[in-house]
Amino acid sequence: MDTEVITDALKTGYTLVQQYEIITVLGQGGFGITYLARDLRLDQKVAIKEYLPESLASRDRDFSVRPKTKEHVSDFKAFKERFLDEARTLARFKHPNMVRIQNYFEAVGTAYFVMEYEEGEPLDAKLTQSGKLKEKAVMNIVLPLMSGLEVLHDAGMIHRDIKPANIYLRKDGSPVLLDFGAARAEADSGGKTSMTSMLTPGYAPIEQYYTDAKQQGAWSDIYAMAGVIYRCITGRRVVEASLRSAARLRDEPDPMKPATKIAKKRYQEHFLRAIDHALMVLGEERPQSIEEWRKELKGQVEAPLPEGCEPSEPVELAPEERTIADLSLDELMDDAGEPTRHKAKPKGKAKAKKRKRVVDSASNTGIGRRSRDKKENTTIGGKRVATGKRSKLPLVIGLCAMVLLSAGVGYWKVEILDKMPWVDPVTGQTFIYIPAGCFSMGSKNNEEGRYADEHPHNVCVDSFWLSKHETTQGAWGKVLPDNPSTFDRGSRYPVDKVSFKNVRQFIGKLNKMGDDSFRLPTEAEWEYAARATLETPYPWGDKFSEKKTNCGECATSWSNISTTKVGSFKPNLFQLYDMHGNVSEWTCSPLNEAYDGAEKRCAGKKGNRVARGGNWSSSASDTRSAYRMHHAMNYRTSTLGFRLVRR
Repeated sequence: MDTEVITDALKTGYTLVQQYEIITVLGQGGFGITYLARDLRLDQKVAIKEYLPESLASRDRDFSVRPKTKEHVSDFKAFKERFLDEARTLARFKHPNMVRIQNYFEAVGTAYFVMEYEEGEPLDAKLTQSGKLKEKAVMNIVLPLMSGLEVLHDAGMIHRDIKPANIYLRKDGSPVLLDFGAARAEADSGGKTSMTSMLTPGYAPIEQYYTDAKQQGAWSDIYAMAGVIYRCITGRRVVEASLRSAARLRDEPDPMKPATKIAKKRYQEHFLRAIDHALMVLGEERPQSIEEWRKELKGQVEAPLPEGCEPSEPVELAPEERTIADLSLDELMDDAGEPTRHKAKPKGKAKAKKRKRVVDSASNTGIGRRSRDKKENTTIGGKRVATGKRSKLPLVIGLCAMVLLSAGVGYWKVEILDKMPWVDPVTGQTFIYIPAGCFSMGSKNNEEGRYADEHPHNVCVDSFWLSKHETTQGAWGKVLPDNPSTFDRGSRYPVDKVSFKNVRQFIGKLNKMGDDSFRLPTEAEWEYAARATLETPYPWGDKFSEKKTNCGECATSWSNISTTKVGSFKPNLFQLYDMHGNVSEWTCSPLNEAYDGAEKRCAGKKGNRVARGGNWSSSASDTRSAYRMHHAMNYRTSTLGFRLVRR
């Protein structure tokens, strides 16, 4: 792993507090980094979570973590203390289906907590292989996890990142819930945050898109767990909560097919109704506690039936199909009052079922929890909206903004945060905030001009900042003295004829001059930003059109002649210019025709790199969002340039 390119992670072999030796990085998000390490005293593997919010801090060359500016110091310290408070709270929990926190400490300017390293198969990997699970298998996974969540909720905590990737199945079949890095206390949050909300599209409820933590509660984790079950029984994710909220505001049908329809007659009616109840859009409409929802899943209490669904015929289970769902609370506890483990029976491998789908990405907005007060009605835009004493104004504003922004496009994702464009003080380049989301990467089989290595597949990316324009010759000159460009025509023209090694030299020097936060985009980030919520081959539609960008067949004044000034054509919906023409752009991703995940990461120091986008001499089809090419790292040509990501 080339940590200089993709992350602020500690290097392999680095030892924390003379006890924990870093082995590798397990994962990285906006809030911090998770490592696989070895406890040198106990000689065993552990997982270590490091507090390193990318919006507030970065790592120096001496490995210490520091706030980026003086303005970030207060927030960095406040969130670090909350991080440690949560570690102290979580360390008290002893539950067989929750990962155990063994230690927490401060070092190199930041905070850490140490967790048991659980070896096993993540649920998302199992679902990729088997497609769908039977009701018994689902309940054997979910009910023990719900028991663990109940302990967490009773302590005033919520997990906030429940998804198949955070559920591991041990070798004995018992489940364990991992990654509590997103866990937050319900109280004392003040409803304020300066960091991006942590969420996974398809599993995050609508209230999690809103920065007021007081709107979240047990009902939020219940939604996410129901999303996991929905994935297990249907083979697809729940439609994003923001899209569902928008449909509700417009008085349109819910775009998500309820479980009681999509899985009718294949699972028990009470089981499906409990899933749909937990997946209601509004937090106040869902079960408010694990105990309430558990009774619905087990058929002890009848859950409401979604509108438009008719009850299906009962599903009869064989006598030997008695599951953990049928066990009493006493049977789930041992003599000491601790939850017991129940081993799942080994199963034969199920044949994977191929499915073709496009994961939508949408905007986010806020929503409230159940109000205990008497509800009132108000009218907004001619529609009656139920309200409690707590103001629903943030919800209404958020939903209206999302509807306006998403009009006429396939999908959209917007975070309700103050994300104004940022200007790099060194180069003067403007960076646009690109929200996290999911999309179908690659081209459809019937797309004109497509290549065999563009097969469509679903990809999710974290939020990032991307330069509004291709790196200009003016920006280059503020970092390195020699202009390599073939078309040396002015500061507003893109720098061209740069090899990957030239770009790496530029980034290395820029990071020393600034806040050490720049890199090239991954191939997935580049295409996600280029598409800007659209599924069409081109940003202007399904068919190629002339004079929309600078390419060889674009019939512009510069076609097959030279580059032109950046920003000479209209931007895409993310307000990014020249993604499809002028110069092709380097990414940090390695060449991989199989799209096996390499497109979502940066490569090491060797191997070819993928370049994206059309250029001033390319054909029309090469300006498509899905078009990809690759070059050796020392390759230089007048058609190659780049743009930067700010971490």
